[in-house]
Amino acid sequence: MLKKTKEFEEEKISERWSYLIVGAQGRGKEIFESTKKNVEEMNPPSVQIKEEMLTPRLTLFGALRAEKRKFLTASNEYLREYKIYVGAKDYGNQLMVSWYLISEPGSILKLVFEWIKSHWQISLGVFLAAFIPAFLIKAMFPIPVVWLGFLGYVVFTCLTSQKSVLPQMMNIFDLEELTAYVTTVHHAVLDATKQVSESVGFDFTKVDQKSKGFLNIS
Repeated sequence: MLKKTKEFEEEKISERWSYLIVGAQGRGKEIFESTKKNVEEMNPPSVQIKEEMLTPRLTLFGALRAEKRKFLTASNEYLREYKIYVGAKDYGNQLMVSWYLISEPGSILKLVFEWIKSHWQISLGVFLAAFIPAFLIKAMFPIPVVWLGFLGYVVFTCLTSQKSVLPQMMNIFDLEELTAYVTTVHHAVLDATKQVSESVGFDFTKVDQKSKGFLNIS
């Protein structure tokens, strides 16, 4: 089931792969269904994949003409700043199959905000509790002390969390996770593309199956 249209954030394409299948127009749905099935069968940890309607970030002058397009979006709970967008778009009598690894800009402030939002009951409790000692001693200084202490705890939790990592904080273990994650989706898309290509009589072994970017996955 498609969710509401999502805008692309400011992003950087770190890796990509694409291929035009002649005579396969109108078969993008097969690419999506097969890719999603392939990923689910491989059962990669912390990876989710779903269909989304996406549009470029809207501007004052582009709001009325912004194009919406369906993509398969793969995400990794651990590497939340890295998402893979799989596209299958008709181009004349061809089908353009592609995927893009997007590294969305991240910051510790973003992680802190997400933590506070996902733990809103705790955050609200700390916020309100800061007023109690201030009320009892009839002074305001306990409020910033409690709030700053809480924010320090949240920052420390975000920096040491095993559930998310910022691109600028990646180590060799994080890079292994990123490589495995992207390779899994890449192979899922390749298998789906090969199936559709061969059904229209094209020898898929002639296709360059290596991605372009800093990973160069094949």
